[in-house]
Amino acid sequence: MKNQITQIKNILSTFIPNEIESCLDEQIQSGCNRCIKETDSIAMVNILTKSHYISNLVAQGYSMNDALRKLGSQMRKFSMHVDTKDLMPFKTAQVSLRLK
Repeated sequence: MKNQITQIKNILSTFIPNEIESCLDEQIQSGCNRCIKETDSIAMVNILTKSHYISNLVAQGYSMNDALRKLGSQMRKFSMHVDTKDLMPFKTAQVSLRLK
């Protein structure tokens, strides 16, 4: 997660929220984007999604640290309430993203 935080901070310092959203759309549609270069498409979507979420919180007035805390809190809430068998459609989507 520490490496992801560094990547997220780099993205936030380089791109405005609309550009991050555009990079996320590019990654989902074409399998590549101009914001970050990773070997794993899922990792790129993951980092771009987190960056977009944090940039929206910062735009609402949150500090970077508070936005990171809120992201972590939301992720913990999600992981506590989701049964892994319910994620099967997402695993299928991950496979299809890797094929692009």
